[in-house]
Order: sequence, then C-alpha cells, then structure tokens
Amino acid sequence: MEAVAPLYSAEGTRVFLDYASVAAWRERHERGQRTWLALDQSRMIGVLHIRDGNHVSMFFVDTAHQRHGIGRCLLRHAIAELGVGEFTVNSSPNSVAGYEKLGFAATGPEEEKFGIRFTPMKGIFRIGPKQSLEARLSTEQ
Repeated sequence: MEAVAPLYSAEGTRVFLDYASVAAWRERHERGQRTWLALDQSRMIGVLHIRDGNHVSMFFVDTAHQRHGIGRCLLRHAIAELGVGEFTVNSSPNSVAGYEKLGFAATGPEEEKFGIRFTPMKGIFRIGPKQSLEARLSTEQ
C-alpha cells in the first residue's frame, strides 16, 4: 500500500482496496483475466495482473526484492505467453519512473478518477521466446 495509496484520497484508497480484494481477483479471473506471480519459496514477492488482454492493472514487486529484474521478468513472461507486444497501464504517481525503466512512456498528463491519481502510459515490446521466471531468478543469484 505504501507504494500506491499515500497519494490517493480516502475515496481512492477505498476503490483501490475493493479492486485488490480476493473476491474481485476471483471475479476477474472467472472472466479470463490473467495473473503471473513471482515466488520466493512459498512467499509471493511479485505480481502482474493483465486485464483486457494487454492492460496492466496490478503490478507490484516486494520492496526488498525490487531492482533485481523480477518485474521485468514478469512482464517478459506475460508478453511471451499472451503473444502481444503492446501494453497500457494507468501508473500511480510513485511508479511512473519504474514503468519508464521498463520501456513505457506517458501518453497523456496525470489524471484522477474516483480519487485515484494516475498517468496513462503505453509500452511497445518485442515478442520473443518464453523465459521462465525460475530460470531468470537463478541466473541472477
């Protein structure tokens, strides 16, 4: 929450928590949306959730594991599995620089809807062969 909600209004925090609830995730998966997880043993350290085939709706890496390629690996895995090379995201203000490092660029100014501040962004990526997260993580250690 510290990476997203501090810049949201009370309404924005409530909307975000409702969207991130287990029931909401289950409902989205029943509609065919996809999620990739990065695990350290049985502990989740990263998550990437894609809706509508190419929109990043949730993308988090545990603070202690950031800047180790986990987010990039999750994104590469999603690109390869989905077979799409263009993704959009509505980035929280705190995450714009991180998305830029991944290859996204702003497509408009910061906006606010339902108390949630975001910058619309797009990334266009080369579609390559699948690379498993386990293989990527083991080469970094």
